Parts: sequence; structure tokens; C-alpha cells
Amino acid sequence: ANAFERSSVKSMKIPKTVKKIKEATFKSSSLNAIEFENGSTLDGVDKEAFYGTSITSVTLPNGTVSIGESAFKNCNSMTTANLSYVEKIGTEAFSGCANLKDIAWSTQLKEVGDNAFSGCKIAELTWGEKNSAWLADVTWGSNVFEKCTALKKVDFSNWDTHNVTSFQLMFDNCYALTEAYININTAGKTSGVKIDRMFHMNTSWKSQLSTVEINGDFSNVINGNNADSFQMFRHCCNLSSLKLNHVNMIANAPSTNYRTAIDTTATSKAFGKCNGFGTMFQECQNIVNIPGIENWDTSNSKSFYQMFYMCKKLGESPDPEKPNPNTPDFSNWDTHSVNNPLNGDKNTSNTFNHMFCDCQSLEEVNLTINTSGKENINMYRMFYNNKALKSATINGDLSKVITVEDMFRECNQATNISITNYSMTSDTSSTNYTTSSKINNAFESSKSFGGMFLNCSTLPYLDLSSFNTKNCAGST
Repeated sequence: ANAFERSSVKSMKIPKTVKKIKEATFKSSSLNAIEFENGSTLDGVDKEAFYGTSITSVTLPNGTVSIGESAFKNCNSMTTANLSYVEKIGTEAFSGCANLKDIAWSTQLKEVGDNAFSGCKIAELTWGEKNSAWLADVTWGSNVFEKCTALKKVDFSNWDTHNVTSFQLMFDNCYALTEAYININTAGKTSGVKIDRMFHMNTSWKSQLSTVEINGDFSNVINGNNADSFQMFRHCCNLSSLKLNHVNMIANAPSTNYRTAIDTTATSKAFGKCNGFGTMFQECQNIVNIPGIENWDTSNSKSFYQMFYMCKKLGESPDPEKPNPNTPDFSNWDTHSVNNPLNGDKNTSNTFNHMFCDCQSLEEVNLTINTSGKENINMYRMFYNNKALKSATINGDLSKVITVEDMFRECNQATNISITNYSMTSDTSSTNYTTSSKINNAFESSKSFGGMFLNCSTLPYLDLSSFNTKNCAGST
């Protein structure tokens, strides 16, 4: 180990008697060329073996079982890597290889670690039908292709992902990515499949992603992050074509068979295991509709914080003279699990606040809500600045909402806002509000109603009979 660390050696031919490149052997050296003698069989490359060197390419010999953590990290001059025999690629193995664009993948690959190719120059990831069967047995870490800012296309439509347990942050901050096609099958994955922040972008104006199509079984998709930070498409401001096509599939069936491997006895819905949808579509300014959203299972969600914040075209009508086919239907969403996910701090409670804020094309919303038994439910600016909103109907138990400030502020086209409160038990689906009795204690936990209906200038009538303002200490 460390034999040539920080040395001035420029090139090296490794004799076939060497069976392993040990930890930090060439770390931070001046090495720019590496060659393995014909007939070499290498067991592995250990942690940081070539870290920070100037090698331009590497071809690992037959028998190379594993590449250790950060083995080639920050090799900024590397452009090609032949990994044809590698079974395991460790965490951050090629992370920061800013010019690495050509990779020969191994058909014996079994494991890819976290951030393995983060920050590389890969331009396209496409696995065709003939050479992708081996990928079904690969275990993937999180952030695998994070910050691959040259990546433009991902076509995994022929990749069987039924064994994958995490897509978490897989394409995080891949700003040049324009299209992605993936199939998944989470049926039978009772521990869940992480998919949060899959296409997350830190800066919205940089994102080029316009088309995403994901087909398969979403029943065991989970949010591996906290409830208010799902962020699956956060800041994808150019995303205009989105298809999340859920079908109930047979457990362990290849995800590529989503059209035929149908479980006709299953009744699970998309996202039924997801604990929160916070910021899922935040600043997706060009999404007009999300097919199938009316059938999502939201019964385990603790937070809808900023879920559609600044989705300015969501529900945009193609013809104002005709019924709007793009109006999303949320009437069957069960919200009875919503709860403050941030340790009871009422000042940072993120539950419903800003959920539809600045959705300037949304004309109608019908929601059922059950806050019974919960604490610190926040509806601050929930519909703020929804310039096209004409009708909003909210039914359920609203007794534990702590703030409704600016809830409908600037909804200056609204002609109908209906809020009806019911006395519900904490474990009752919010959609079953009609089985409960009406009671006039909506917002009884709220201390301020300031700006709730400010500038709702077209609202002809408002029934506040179900409101209880006994704890109000601020402006109404």
C-alpha cells in the first residue's frame, strides 16, 4: 500500500504476477499511463489506488473482481474506462472523473456503489434489449450518476430493474438530461424501493429535462428522505411530458414485462407506501397534466409541502370554451396520515403549506382532509396566487390546523370556496368524511387568519359557519 503515493512516476506497466493494486498505491502521483501485462488476472483494485492521478484511460484485465472505494476518484484526465470483467464497483469509484465519457460495462456486474460515477462526462446511457439481461441482478447505490452534467439521454426501457431497491438521487443535478425512459417493478418489495430526488435539480433554470416516462408497478415506492422532501422532479422547470404509468405486476417479474406480467388479483395503487410527497413537483413550471394522479394512494403521506409549488401550467385549459380535460382530480386522495414531520416545531411545520401556491392555471380543486389527532397542521399560502382558481372545495376534519394565513390570497377569479368541517377519528380515511357528523370547529387551533381571503375580489359569497376562531390572536 502507498508504494508510489505522491511520487513523480509517469507511467507504469504492471506485471502479471501482481494480483491486486493495494490501497493508495498511486494516490496523488504524477501517473498518466497504466498498462497491464498480457495474461494478467487481477483480483481487485483497492481503495484510492489511483486517486487523483492523471491517467487518461484504464483497461482492467480479466478476473478483476472489484474496484474499491474512490479507487479512481478525481482522475480528471481519464476519458475511457474498460470495465468488461468487473463485478463490483465501489462507492465513488470514478466520482469526479470530469472527462470520463466512454465506459465499457461488464456483463458480470453485480454491484454499483453510491456516487460511483458522480460528476463524469457520460453523454448517454442506453442499454439495448440484447445486452441488458445481466443488469437485472445488479445492486445499485444512490447518487450513481449524480452531477453527470453532460448526460442528455437515459433509455433504460430494456433494463429489467425488478431487483433494484434504490433509484435515490440517481440523476440528481444532471442538468443537460432531456429525456428518460425507465421501467420498474416494486411488487413484493415490502421494504420499499427508494425513488426520492431521482431527477432533482438544485437550480431550476439550468434543467433541460422535458420528457420522462416510467412504466410498471409503483406500489412499494418509498421516500427515503424526510416526508416534506420527496423532490423527485424538483426544479425540473422544462418538464412538459410526464407519464408515470402504474400497473399491478407479478412480484419478481421482469420490469420490462409490465404490459404482460399483470397481477389481476392485486389492488395496490401507486405510491401507497410513500410517507410524503413534499416538493415532488416544485417549480415544474411546464407540467400541464399528470395522467393517473387521481388514482394515487396518498394514505401514508405525512406531508404535501410545496408539492405543486409554482407548477404554473398545471391544469391549463386548451380551450376556455370547453370542459377542461387537464384539471387534476384530487377528490379521492386520503390525507388522514398527514402530520408535522419536523419534531413538533410549529414554526417549521410543513404539511399542506404552499401545496398549490402559484399554480396559476389551476381552475378547480376538491380535497378531503383529516387532521384529527394530529399536531401543527400548516395551510399557510396553500392556494396563494392561484390566478385561475374558480372553485375550491375542502371537506373533513380541520380542527388541528394551526395557520391559514394567506391561504387563498390573490385568488382573484374564485367564485366558490366551500369549507365544511366534520368530527372525525384520527384513523378514518379523509375520503370517508360523509360518515361523520358536521361540527363547527374548523381551524379552532389557528391563532391567525390574516390574509386568508385577501384580494379574492370575485368571490360573491362565503360561508364561515363551520369556522371556530376562539384561539385567533392575529388579524382576521
